[in-house]
Amino acid sequence: MTDELRVIIVPVYGAPYEAVIPNELKDFQQLVGGYIQTFSYGEYLLVENEEGELKGLPWNPHIMDTYDTYCGQVVITKTRGEWFVPLNDMDVKRIMEMLV
Repeated sequence: MTDELRVIIVPVYGAPYEAVIPNELKDFQQLVGGYIQTFSYGEYLLVENEEGELKGLPWNPHIMDTYDTYCGQVVITKTRGEWFVPLNDMDVKRIMEMLV
């Protein structure tokens, strides 16, 4: 497990951006504004507020999925086994191209 993660933060308003964050649950919770839940996004992982829809958080227009709607700010990372791992340069490029 690494101490820091390179991730993409996808705000509801404004452009997605790359960031380096501590690899701690509390930091993910702070970024999404509450308890987290994760979803597969191709080979990546979306981290969002577990209660975002119930809390009335706005829909995130940057992430299009035919099966689900993502609410509030989302963090994109990837995993290896059960651990979050940092994105590399190619990951960042691919993700930015996938975002609407």
